[in-house]
Amino acid sequence: MTTRNQDLPLLETILRELDEALVVCDRQGRILLCNPAAQSLFRHHQGLVLGGSLYEVCNRGPIAHAIRILEQRDQERPGVGREQSETGLVCATVDNAILLHCRIRPLTIPGAAELLLLLTFADHTRQLADQGRSGRLLPTLIEELRQPLSNLAAAAASLQGQTEMSPETRADFIEIVYRESGALTDRFESLVWEYRAANRQPWPLADVNSADLLGGLVQRMNGVEGKVLTITGAPLWFRADSYSLLLALETLVRFVRQIRGGAVVDLEALLGDQRVYLDLVWPGAPIAQAALDRVVQSPLSEGGRGVTVAEVLARHDSELWSMNHPRPGFALLRLPLPYSPRQWQVTAGPAPARGDLYDFSLAGSSAPPTALAARPLATLLYVVFDTETTGLDPAGGDEILAIAAVRIGNGRILDGERFERLVKPRQPVPPDSSSLLDIPGALLDRAAPIDEVLPQFRSFVGEAVLVAHNAVFDLNFFRSQEKAAGVSFDNPLLDTLLLAQLVDEHRTDLTLGGLARWLGVEGVESRTTMDGCLVTAQIFMRLLDRLAEGGLTTLGQVIAASARLLERKTTEGGAGGRNA
Repeated sequence: MTTRNQDLPLLETILRELDEALVVCDRQGRILLCNPAAQSLFRHHQGLVLGGSLYEVCNRGPIAHAIRILEQRDQERPGVGREQSETGLVCATVDNAILLHCRIRPLTIPGAAELLLLLTFADHTRQLADQGRSGRLLPTLIEELRQPLSNLAAAAASLQGQTEMSPETRADFIEIVYRESGALTDRFESLVWEYRAANRQPWPLADVNSADLLGGLVQRMNGVEGKVLTITGAPLWFRADSYSLLLALETLVRFVRQIRGGAVVDLEALLGDQRVYLDLVWPGAPIAQAALDRVVQSPLSEGGRGVTVAEVLARHDSELWSMNHPRPGFALLRLPLPYSPRQWQVTAGPAPARGDLYDFSLAGSSAPPTALAARPLATLLYVVFDTETTGLDPAGGDEILAIAAVRIGNGRILDGERFERLVKPRQPVPPDSSSLLDIPGALLDRAAPIDEVLPQFRSFVGEAVLVAHNAVFDLNFFRSQEKAAGVSFDNPLLDTLLLAQLVDEHRTDLTLGGLARWLGVEGVESRTTMDGCLVTAQIFMRLLDRLAEGGLTTLGQVIAASARLLERKTTEGGAGGRNA
């Protein structure tokens, strides 16, 4: 956002003419810029001054929560450009006089040492007040109709119970019936009109990634109470009021743990029919609906300002139900949410060819110990990994730029157990590098070198079975650095590319995208190394099911079948030639 002096009048003109309220601040909320539209919107709040704190103008909770999400993205997913990262929220001024829909995005400013944020505000006071009024219509209906209904009931009882009644008295009672029934009809029609008017506009929602929301909840609760939450599954996009949903989920997790004896709760996002399901999973029985009906009336924790779980559900057109989990002995609490179209947006280009698909010497080196070979595939611990490199040839000087991995255990993708590291290259990244990631050079310069990162990754892997797509490509880069890093990767290895051919040897499209389409894996954008890793993990889980259907249920069986397939392809001369 640096400008030449001669550009300043133009910048000032643009900012002055913008109708949208705009504020730039740092991660501590210190105001660095505000335009006239923002000054007009917050004209009754003296805190909107350069160098002042945004938290003297707006409530801290929702904005600080959104900033934490952006900071987490900036640290954990450095391959995603800051301009692609944005989040929305609903907040209020500190005096609660104005309800606001706010969008926050990071700014990429040359030479800026820290994260700066651009916030835009829209006044939704009237719309949200209408929403609140619709929520108050039922109690209003109850109170306003109570007296007319009582009068009607009394008049009807008198008419029915009196066998002898003068014509004048009967006429009086009939007049009461007509009058009160007319009043009821008029008030009912009025309330119907008010309800329709109050519900013309939905609550403002923004695109939210489950990894951001659930990761924030895990940090919020595990940091104080120990390990009470685990994230499983792959991240998905949905639409939500992120902050209020975070507080509602926290309330529900505490409720589940209270009535289920402090059980550790798994959090998982799943694709449903035009919805995304957020599931809370625990060992034990489902929760009775009557108990759920009570908990939804609970107020949110700090920052909720009297809002209940039920009101948050209404904002998202959602409801709660509990049922048995597909895993025997487990149950879940399900919260359906509106899906986001971003689920199906693919912005990355096609992956480049990654060299030879097979190195036949790897088959022998991957043979597992006898005890491990007999283990059922569903009981093993896996680490699915992926790398980003400057090119295809480690012997020719190409280097690793990033390593990402995720753990699989007990048949679940443990999304909360990730490994993500950038790697500082020894040489400048060539302009024509085949890397798909637009990683800023400054981030690579601050990263650790490969001889530090590779031992960290080896420690993360432990004794797990390694899984990758076209694994020989990644292992060739590892092997080229093992001696310098003082580590070796001798774990059993499974390759999703080979596993796919064990399931269907005649498949011709063995690219990661092709396997994803074939197996019904969708909704994950391949923007970062971790995105590719999570796609691979989901493909692997589906391939395990297909292998079991074909009678391959143990690690030894699968590795032996892979070796036979490789031997046959060696004989046929058909091992290479396909892209990963």
